[in-house]
Amino acid sequence: MNRLYDACRSQFRSVRVIYEDIAQGFPNAVISVSFDSISNDLYRWQRLGQAELPIPTTLSEFNIIIHSVEFFPFTMHDSGRVSVRSTSHGEEASTSVVFGDLDFINGLGVIDNLHFVTTSSKVPGTLTNMNACEVMTVVVNYNNYAFPILWVLIPNRLRRTYDFIMDKISTFFGINNNPIEICTDFERRLHGSLTVSFPETTVQTTYHSYCWALLMEAEMRGLLPFNIDVKIIFKKLIALSCLPAEDIPAMFVEIKNSASPAVQATLREFFDYFENAWINGVTPRLFSFYEKLEVMTDCGVTGQVSLCQSLSIDGNIWAFTLYNFTEQILKISNQSTKDFGRMQRQRRINVTPRVRLVIKRDKMERAWKMFATQKITLSRLFQLATVLVSEHVEMLLYRNDFTLVDCELLSPNEMANDAEFEGIS
Repeated sequence: MNRLYDACRSQFRSVRVIYEDIAQGFPNAVISVSFDSISNDLYRWQRLGQAELPIPTTLSEFNIIIHSVEFFPFTMHDSGRVSVRSTSHGEEASTSVVFGDLDFINGLGVIDNLHFVTTSSKVPGTLTNMNACEVMTVVVNYNNYAFPILWVLIPNRLRRTYDFIMDKISTFFGINNNPIEICTDFERRLHGSLTVSFPETTVQTTYHSYCWALLMEAEMRGLLPFNIDVKIIFKKLIALSCLPAEDIPAMFVEIKNSASPAVQATLREFFDYFENAWINGVTPRLFSFYEKLEVMTDCGVTGQVSLCQSLSIDGNIWAFTLYNFTEQILKISNQSTKDFGRMQRQRRINVTPRVRLVIKRDKMERAWKMFATQKITLSRLFQLATVLVSEHVEMLLYRNDFTLVDCELLSPNEMANDAEFEGIS
C-alpha cells in the first residue's frame, strides 16, 4: 500500500497502470486488494500529490522544478517518457520550455514534413502571468495522421527566442534532417528563424493561418459578429487566396468597388488594413494558395484546439496550471505512441486525428483545371472559390475561439534578407 501511495502522489500516469506495475511485484496482494476495491483511494492520492506541487511564477522557475530529481516521475506516461529541455534568451533571462518524447520521435524515422502550429485559442491567464505568451505545437503528418511531437512554451515572439528554440529542436530532439516541407503561419520572426534553421527546406505558409489572421484582425476592429453583407465580403477576401498571385490585386479592387455603400463604410478601415498589410506588405505571392492543396489542410490544428479545450472551462477561459499542461502532454504522447503502434500493425487508429483538407478537393481541383485550360474566366473561378471557402469560414466563426495575438506579418523583403529581422546582427 505504501508503494501505491507514493507512486500515485508522484506520477501523472493513469492509476490503473501504476497499480498494475506495482502488482507485478506483489502477486499475492492482488488477491486481497483488487484495483476496483482501491481505485477511489488511488485517484484521491494522485490529486493530493498534484495539489502539493510547488506553484511556479515564471517559466524559469518551472524549468528548475521540472528538472529536479523529485519531478522526474512526473515526466513519465503510460507508454514512455517525455523529455523536457529549456532555452535561455540572453540578457532578458527569459526561458522557453520544450517538451517531446524522444523515443516516439526516433520511432517515426525520417521526418519529411513539420507543421508549426501556434496558439489557436485564447491564451490562458496563468500563462500570461508567468510571462509566457504562446503555446506552439510541432506536428508531423504521418500517413495522413497528425502526430504532435513537440510542445513549446514561449515567453515572447522575438527572433532570437525562436532561434534558440530551433537550435534545441535540431540538436537535442534530433530533428535536423532538413524535412522537405515546413508549414507555418505568417509570423515574420518564426518564419525567418525556420528559414535559417532549415536552409534546405521549403517553408510554406498555410491557408488556415491566413483565415485566422484575418479573423483576428476583424475581431480586434469590432467587426464580429458579421452582419450578412459584411460576411459575404469577408468570404471573398478569404477566397482571394485561391487565385493566382498575379490576379489577386485586381480582384481585391473589384471586391471593394462592388460592395454596397453601407458595407464600404463599415469595412473602410479593414480594406485599408488588407491593402497595406497583405497586398503591399505580405504580397499576394505569399498568400496565394493557387494549386497548393497540400497547405489547405487542418494538420495540427485539430490537436491544438483539443489541447486548448482540454485545459478550458468553457472554451474561452482556461483552467490552467503548468502541471495541467504537462499532464495533458503526457496523455497526448501516450495516445500517439499507442496509435503509432496500431498503425504499424495495420490496426485502426483510435484518437490521433486524420489530416483533412478544409476545402473540397475535387471541386477545387476541377475549378483550377478549368481555369488553367481557359474553360472558365477568372471571375467564375473567384465565384466558385468563394462558395468553396464558405463552409470553413462558417466553422471558424462558429467555433469563435480566436483572439488577437502580437504577430508581425511576414514580408518578402525580410524573407530575402536575414539582416532585416530583429535581433540578428
